[in-house]
Amino acid sequence: MKTNFELRKRWRATTALCIVSTLAVGTAAYAADWGRSSWDKRSHSHTGNQSQNNHDGDDKGNHPSDKAKTATPIKHVIILIGENRGLDHTFGVYKPKGTGQTISNLLSKGIVNEDGTPGPNFAQAQQFSVAGQPSYYIGAPAIAKSPYSATNGMPQPNTNGAPTAQSDTGAPFKTIAEAGVEKDLNPADLDILTTGFTNLPTGNLDSRVPGAGTLAGPFPLQGPNLTDDDYTGDTTHRFYSDWQQEDCSVANATKDNSSGCKADLFPFVMATYSAGNKSLGNSMGFYNAEQEQAPVLKGLADRFTLSDNFHQSFHGGTGANHFMLGTGDAAFWSDGNGNPATPPASVIANPNPAPNTVNRYTVDGNFSACADVFQPGVKPIVSYLENLPYAAEPNCQPNHYYMLNNTNPGYLPNGALSGAGNIPPSPVRTIGDALIEKQVSWAYYGGAYNDAVVLSNEAVAANPTAPNLTAAAMADPSHALGVAYCQIFRSSMRPRSWLTPLSGPRISRTPLI
Repeated sequence: MKTNFELRKRWRATTALCIVSTLAVGTAAYAADWGRSSWDKRSHSHTGNQSQNNHDGDDKGNHPSDKAKTATPIKHVIILIGENRGLDHTFGVYKPKGTGQTISNLLSKGIVNEDGTPGPNFAQAQQFSVAGQPSYYIGAPAIAKSPYSATNGMPQPNTNGAPTAQSDTGAPFKTIAEAGVEKDLNPADLDILTTGFTNLPTGNLDSRVPGAGTLAGPFPLQGPNLTDDDYTGDTTHRFYSDWQQEDCSVANATKDNSSGCKADLFPFVMATYSAGNKSLGNSMGFYNAEQEQAPVLKGLADRFTLSDNFHQSFHGGTGANHFMLGTGDAAFWSDGNGNPATPPASVIANPNPAPNTVNRYTVDGNFSACADVFQPGVKPIVSYLENLPYAAEPNCQPNHYYMLNNTNPGYLPNGALSGAGNIPPSPVRTIGDALIEKQVSWAYYGGAYNDAVVLSNEAVAANPTAPNLTAAAMADPSHALGVAYCQIFRSSMRPRSWLTPLSGPRISRTPLI
């Protein structure tokens, strides 16, 4: 690549190199054949998007970004959002490729070996169960903790949330014709949207995982019966359970662990906090990047920057973290006009253990008034933050019930009201507001948005007061991908600024100004 390319062309060329190298990694030989799907073993074209490549130089000097004056050579900032994956889950067995680069992960700590087997320091990842306590805690009393062992078995990986069979309305589809609703894949590869189901009962032991039933710590996910084409059990991530899994106490803080968090209650909390939503030991599974598992992400890590010291903006799930990304703030329940209000009692969290249970939350709700330490679950977290030896003050406003977990917004993707029970319109200032004020153009890209708009129109037509996207998807399979769309957060006070957290495989351009 020549060094005198103009910036925009150099940016495109770098991106193209990343794609090519990633695809090459995706088809490289594995150290073992385990984990490789039939798609991995096929011959793939690496030609990329020819229509774009053929026009790289056609508008040299004419693109608005060429005329923009910036303090640095950076003209474009692109943020890619992944979810449900921790660093050790994807990069637990990964070695940086740059000279002098280091990483803090399972391999570097000696917890596991490069082949994924237990390493010399495997005991550092010891997990524990906890005897029942009278109220919610984030730092378990040491006397109440018992290590998982042969006689106190660790909760095992299960099929929580994974599809047991094929479906007419979503992947894995029953036929390639049904999979054809996905337009962003090469037609020759649509068969991968018909495979990967577990063929096991939901919520059962995932017998495809090597060693399932006897695992006692971090474990490799893939093996002879589990490839990268297969669906695995989901890992629940919610605010109070997330805090509790970390097992944080200022008393445990050291120079090497300034937070005092031991991260040793992951399977225990997943097995106990809910009567029905249990992912048990799934959070202890990891991919082996050095054996070319998760090859696309490994290729990006090799080529670009990987942060091993950023976890997430917000303890808990997708919705709150997406909102934090777009606002640098937390959503709160309002009266629809920007004023704080009290949500229905059924959605206010109470993580104190229910009677006659070890740790099942009384109400696994989505909102807490975290400025009030007498609210259930609030005091242990506030007390911990206030006693840390560095600045980490709680910042909750009085009489505000903040969103902790996924809650559908008050608007559907087409702008119609989504019905009762969803979070009212939010007045929180967004990154879009700040960029618009500085006349910086921006856009949000996400999967299945266009399909979601179609389903929204159909759902509203069927039931204006309680539109149901799932019912609309069943009636309109050709747009069923839209039901995967995590509905829009839109502010009635700032009609030009909106954040659209999306999921699903299709990518559509969604301009926001």
